[in-house]
Amino acid sequence: MVQLPPWSASEDFSEYTKAAPGFFYMLGSRAPGTTSGDHHTPTFMADDAAIPVGMRVMATVLLDYLRGA
Repeated sequence: MVQLPPWSASEDFSEYTKAAPGFFYMLGSRAPGTTSGDHHTPTFMADDAAIPVGMRVMATVLLDYLRGA
């Protein structure tokens, strides 16, 4: 896991949490040793190997929530 310092980003997710509880996390998707442009640009290159990791994270969070952890 890599922990990044806080930065000022723009995101509309907080609007959803006005209607229902929620949280936001970011999943890195750049393969080590590669470069990528920012999201929503033609040079953005996501590493598909991040998909199973993200699925495990979301499943774990859901199971913890359902167990009342």
